[in-house]
Amino acid sequence: FVTAIKSYGRAGMLNEALSLFKNLREFNCVDWTQSFNTLLEMLVKESKLEAAHRLFLENSHGWEVKSRIKSLNLLMDALCVRGNSLLVLQLFQEMDYQGCHPDKESYQILMKGLCEERRLNEATHLLYSMFWRISQKGSGEDIVVYRTLLNALCDNGQVEEALEILGKILRKGLKAPKRHHQRFDLSECGNDRGIESAKNLINEALIKGCIPSLALDFYGEGRVIEAEKVVHEMRRRGFWPLPLMYEAKVAALCREGSVSEAVKVLEEEMAEGNCVRTVRICNVVLKGLCDAGKSELAVGYLKKMAKQVGCVANKETYGIVVDGLCRDGRFIEANRISEEMLIKSYCPCDDTYNVLIRGLCSMGRQYEAVMLLEEMVSLVFVTAIKSYGRAGMLNEALSLFKNLREFNCVDWTQSFNTLLEMLVKESKLEAAHRLFLENSHGWEVKSRIKSLNLLMDALCVRGNSLLALQLFQEMDYQGCHPDKESYQILMKGLCEERRLNEATHLLYSMFWRISQKGSGEDIVVYRTLLNALCDNGQVEEALEILGKILRKGLKAPKRRHQRFDLSECGDDRGIESAKNLINEALIKGCIPSLASYSAMALDFYSEGRVIEAEKVVHEMRCRGFWPSPLMYEAKVAALCREGSVSEAVKVLEEEMAEGNCVPTVRICNVVLKGLCDAGKSELAVGYLKKMAKQVGCVANKETYGIVVDGLCRDGKFIEANRILEEMLIKSYCPCDDTYNILIRGLCSMGRQYEAVMLLEEMVSQGKLPHLSIWNSLV
Repeated sequence: FVTAIKSYGRAGMLNEALSLFKNLREFNCVDWTQSFNTLLEMLVKESKLEAAHRLFLENSHGWEVKSRIKSLNLLMDALCVRGNSLLVLQLFQEMDYQGCHPDKESYQILMKGLCEERRLNEATHLLYSMFWRISQKGSGEDIVVYRTLLNALCDNGQVEEALEILGKILRKGLKAPKRHHQRFDLSECGNDRGIESAKNLINEALIKGCIPSLALDFYGEGRVIEAEKVVHEMRRRGFWPLPLMYEAKVAALCREGSVSEAVKVLEEEMAEGNCVRTVRICNVVLKGLCDAGKSELAVGYLKKMAKQVGCVANKETYGIVVDGLCRDGRFIEANRISEEMLIKSYCPCDDTYNVLIRGLCSMGRQYEAVMLLEEMVSLVFVTAIKSYGRAGMLNEALSLFKNLREFNCVDWTQSFNTLLEMLVKESKLEAAHRLFLENSHGWEVKSRIKSLNLLMDALCVRGNSLLALQLFQEMDYQGCHPDKESYQILMKGLCEERRLNEATHLLYSMFWRISQKGSGEDIVVYRTLLNALCDNGQVEEALEILGKILRKGLKAPKRRHQRFDLSECGDDRGIESAKNLINEALIKGCIPSLASYSAMALDFYSEGRVIEAEKVVHEMRCRGFWPSPLMYEAKVAALCREGSVSEAVKVLEEEMAEGNCVPTVRICNVVLKGLCDAGKSELAVGYLKKMAKQVGCVANKETYGIVVDGLCRDGKFIEANRILEEMLIKSYCPCDDTYNILIRGLCSMGRQYEAVMLLEEMVSQGKLPHLSIWNSLV
């Protein structure tokens, strides 16, 4: 229901969203919290405060809305922006009647609103009300609220009152040591010193007396010098700036127009502080460059990000660069970046499309503009077809595809590939074949290579490699040429069915397509055939073909041919020794490039042959190449499949650090799954906590799902429930099976209350519980 309400909101259909929310009870939805907050946020965003207030009054007291603090903060912020801080104060005071307590955000919103309207008496009473809520250690995060009031008092000429309140803040609010009270003779500072000097003295006192968390507030106000004082104090006390602080600093510098300084922070200061760049910080710098009219430099940094480990450009990154290029009138370059964006499955927003299309038309590039317009329209239908597929409504997806012409959609390529992939996945090969025959020849489908590969793979899996070979041979008639994936699919299918003559001819057909430099990435295809020949007892043929591969396929230097006396290796040496010699020859004779070494190492890891893969890695290092994150991921996956989870953990903690490679969330997920599969879910929970402290490796939906499922398998349902709650807080929705297993597990432990709460959450997300769940609850 949350998803449906959001969809209505994006389409501007607020009345329909309201109508759906009012009818939630009819759908047996018992937890309305997320739907309520989503709808309220939409109404506030559209400035429909009356409707938002009415919605809050009608629904906030019901048991279906479990938490009201977020919705109250939304309303309070909206009212403060419109100058109704007294009404906000009343709402704040009524929080106890709503069964909730104000959080840090509540105090920040209200204090800011009261101070902006110069209601300083009420603001001072609000400050005092905070003190009794603060723990014995003090609350350094509340320093933003304190500064808001102290600055407002100074601006209003009430410097003495501000200094008096500062003393109380240091004693009661921050629980600062007594030496920090004595260090500043606050009584000497009056009106004669001026407002600015009083503010500076107050800031100095807060910096020295607080838990160091003031920098973000200073950066937010653009006061970089004061923020740097906080950072200096932090370092002196043994704290290092967090990525969030660097992000705030570069944002402040970009707002001031000091983009070159922001770039310096990104390139030098973060490296000195042993802080890994995050994509969020890079995005801030890119936006600063684009706003300053330096979109060309932004494109350069986008290219740098592609080579940097742990900082992958996301949808926002590409959107910033494309928009910046459009503002600078560089529409051709913007179109190129948008194509790169689409290749990575990131869809530009409507405004980006519109600006880019208009810009291309203004330059007389109508053809590119029309192509972009077709792409824009086709993405709408791709999304709809995927939605039907997720809901299991394949007939509706087929019907929509057949009616694309009625919607004036002229590019069906992505919709065609998406639908074909769905049919193959559901093993509906006849329907997929019929769809291909009916639509692959039409001009609406611009590229057929992906769909052909899908069909070939499906046929090979089902043992029809000869039919796949015919399909491969007809590619020229389809107006497309086979790619690396085509050869890999067909070679694997032919070799698995022992059709080695056809596989050998396929290999020879590859050679004329290869450039003069050779193709190192095709080494996987070569190994597939050579291994199949050895397994079939045709060792001599394999060794003969190996010689041709080294000369024609890999273009290996002659010294690599002479180093191995292949004629000495026959059947008497055995199949395994022949395979080892072939692998050695390929490792030494392949083209020295990251692509060729990666292809071979990944192939070995996928087969579980870790020793051979390590030989490839050793050769890589000798030639000056470093393993990529993808290779580490393949290695830990291979080790986990073998049950060597401790070795996989060692790769993550030690080997990657030695190789100057930052762990990615994908690698961490593989290790976590290995730990859970080995029954070590407790260790997996420990690594999940480590990830929360690690820069550039944020746990995602898959991470939480792995840990929750692992805990459930080990019977640790209470801990699994706690992790799932953390998952929901981060807006990650578990799958149906996870909910069902956990609810049954909690019921088996007699924890019916938690099980019912989880069931309500499940239903509120539009998921249907399994029939056995109801039996467990009874």
